[in-house]
Amino acid sequence: MEKEAQLRKLVDSVSPRTAHQYKSYGDRYIRWLREREVLERGEVEEEVLYRDLPFSSHLVHWFLIETVVRAREHGDGDEEDGRVASLKKVISSLKFLHRLCAIHGNKCSLDEKYLENVVRLHSNWASSRSARQTSLPVVKISLNLWNCYTETLSEKYFRTCLEKLRFLVDFHFRVYTNLSYEQRCKTRLSELQSVEGGVLCMDRKTWSSLQAYLPNSSPQVRSHMPLAVQPQALPFVCPLTSLAAYLYLRFYGVSSVTKGDGFPNLLASGADSDTWRELPLIRGKSLSDYPREETLSNYYSTVFRYCHLPYKRREYFNRSSLEYPTLSSQVFNDFFQQDSSAKASAFPNNVPFDFYQIMNFRSPYRCKEKNADETGAPQGLLVQVFPEIEQYKRKYEELTADAKQFLQLMERLRERLVLNLPWIHNFFPQHDLFRDPIFQNADFQSYFHQIIGNHLGSDSNVVPFDVLPGFDRLTRGALQDLLMEPLKVGPEDHTVHGSANGPPPAAGLGADEVLSKTYQFVQYQTLTNFQMLLSSLSSIFDKLDMKKSSREFMIHQLNLLQDTIRENINVSKPQDVGEYLKKEEQTAEEADKDQEKRKHNNGLFAIDDAQEDESEEDINGDDLQEELKFMVNELVGDRVRSTMKLQMEHWEAKIQEMITRTVSDEIAKAFAQNEEPNRKKPRLSATPSLTNNQSTSSIAAPIDDTVGTFKMNSDLTTVEDVILEWFTPNPNMNNQCVHSMNKSHGKDWRKGFEKLYKERKLIVEFYIFLVNQKEVDRYEAVAISERLRDARSEGSTLSSLAKLLRDWKKDHDNSFEGLVKDL
Repeated sequence: MEKEAQLRKLVDSVSPRTAHQYKSYGDRYIRWLREREVLERGEVEEEVLYRDLPFSSHLVHWFLIETVVRAREHGDGDEEDGRVASLKKVISSLKFLHRLCAIHGNKCSLDEKYLENVVRLHSNWASSRSARQTSLPVVKISLNLWNCYTETLSEKYFRTCLEKLRFLVDFHFRVYTNLSYEQRCKTRLSELQSVEGGVLCMDRKTWSSLQAYLPNSSPQVRSHMPLAVQPQALPFVCPLTSLAAYLYLRFYGVSSVTKGDGFPNLLASGADSDTWRELPLIRGKSLSDYPREETLSNYYSTVFRYCHLPYKRREYFNRSSLEYPTLSSQVFNDFFQQDSSAKASAFPNNVPFDFYQIMNFRSPYRCKEKNADETGAPQGLLVQVFPEIEQYKRKYEELTADAKQFLQLMERLRERLVLNLPWIHNFFPQHDLFRDPIFQNADFQSYFHQIIGNHLGSDSNVVPFDVLPGFDRLTRGALQDLLMEPLKVGPEDHTVHGSANGPPPAAGLGADEVLSKTYQFVQYQTLTNFQMLLSSLSSIFDKLDMKKSSREFMIHQLNLLQDTIRENINVSKPQDVGEYLKKEEQTAEEADKDQEKRKHNNGLFAIDDAQEDESEEDINGDDLQEELKFMVNELVGDRVRSTMKLQMEHWEAKIQEMITRTVSDEIAKAFAQNEEPNRKKPRLSATPSLTNNQSTSSIAAPIDDTVGTFKMNSDLTTVEDVILEWFTPNPNMNNQCVHSMNKSHGKDWRKGFEKLYKERKLIVEFYIFLVNQKEVDRYEAVAISERLRDARSEGSTLSSLAKLLRDWKKDHDNSFEGLVKDL
């Protein structure tokens, strides 16, 4: 009787129409369980059926995916809002069925928060579909962070494209996975897995804390969160492309600017065997550290302010209200241990299909969308990018299972990068990626022009990709409008390069068209030649033994020169040749007139003119037209070639003069520093300086009150600060530093802090010893000094480090040799 009363109370809580509707959905769920062989077929009593009916949140989700999300009776786009209403209705009816089963003694639980998350997922998709594609922050931010011309973006955080890509990887993983900062910073590259279709999958495991109480117990997984990141067709919003480009610059460095970390050693053994496994998605201060939350927060606020977008910190660092489903370890193992094609379709790579689609900005209701992988990249180009992949493939059997998975991941990222490089080059040809000599060779340049020409076709104004799956395509103009700082050289100016590979102009073309096509070809050839020249000069300066600041200054000047040349060449027009030729002809005519006056033999020219007139009368009219066309073609070609040759010689002379002058100045500076009377500092002039070349060149002449104004800072706490104070001009102290004060004022300036000076001098001498004699990188030299300081039992102060160095020199013949054991 009590059970009947509970049933009556439950049924009376809804209207008769709703109760009938709930009964219909409940019967449909039971039939579906039998079709999927989750529930045995056959007639049983209603009470037994309800008591033993399988019920769980992931079973209900599977049912929703097959009967509502992927139902064929719904339309493609107009009824997407109706899907959300249908989901809510079905979920409500199944909750009602679960309460009914509980009255009959069913012990199965139903996670209602899980189902609320499903409804929230589809509601968010409906709202995002109603927004314009250009209003999505991921589109605007991605384009602006790929742009290399961001002069108003803070150089404090974004000095090179490497910093921009580092931010973009973190931003893309937040956008496409909704992971919090705490979850992202714990994600390792080795956890990502490449699967079919170019998708990156990962199972975020939460581990039990049992080992904290039972140290001898084995690690146990408490919960699983499977997630997937799919490639996007538009390269600039593709998370795989941003990750691949970032890793390329991270491993190999920005050419002539920074050095890379190197490709991970997958065959390492001993203490280094786990180094590559600990690599985070993006690097912080050390190889295994993620950037600090405060640092990334400054990145985000700077970028959103630059793009004029509203920013709320919690939306990118805190837990999101919409996350991939989390399953307990037991539920995960029980549900996925029995494989079936239907389950694999509803849960690809253990990720629910609707989450798999919507979190990657794909419609879950349109299942026939093409993958981004339509054609493969040329194998001859692939092997040139991340070349270590091919080396490890030859030693594949020696790799562990984790190393093989990591190698497959890098192969997938490499293929995605090479596939999208033509479009990145087409829009942003000055990106730091293309400073690498590999991408400047003829194979890659030809590949870029071929891909762009094949895809653009006749309608070159429309980018041949959806902005995001299901969103409309944009014109080049619309994409350009999203950039906060327009490109100095537009993409259209670079599509003209494709015409250089086309067929030569026919002899019957008009003079203007011949001139235009020839000029385009000359533009391309001139620009290519200058790029090769400047690239060679950059590599030469990169190998010269000079200060890092001087080298960076030279590279900076060469880059400015390259930008100027590119801009001048691209803005020039064929009409400029005509104006130049007119000036040349006027000059030549004036010279001829002067020569004629001196020779006084004008009659000779009259005879030639008469003979020419007689010969012209004998030429047939048709032959005259053909002859004129031929003469025009020859004349234009000769004039253009001679003009460009003169311009090339002029530019080469200016470049050679500038380089000679700059190198002479640098050599003079180096000799001046080598003549310093204080010889106690070994090879001080060859020490990699931490100063900026432009700053040192503009140091004002010392004035009389400098001795009284410059003081050493007693509050410094790190070795790096000591080195900077010693060598870096301080703008607040008349652009002076300790080194310059010693040169210009001797010992008088340091009378008030002689003890502090002697302590700092010992630290600087040890730093110079490491850099010059031991040939240690300057950052590593600072790190070694810091480790020595931290190892002191008396305390980790700069004074204790100075005392250690003084004692060591005293006991070892005034030398630091042997202080650091591993050098």
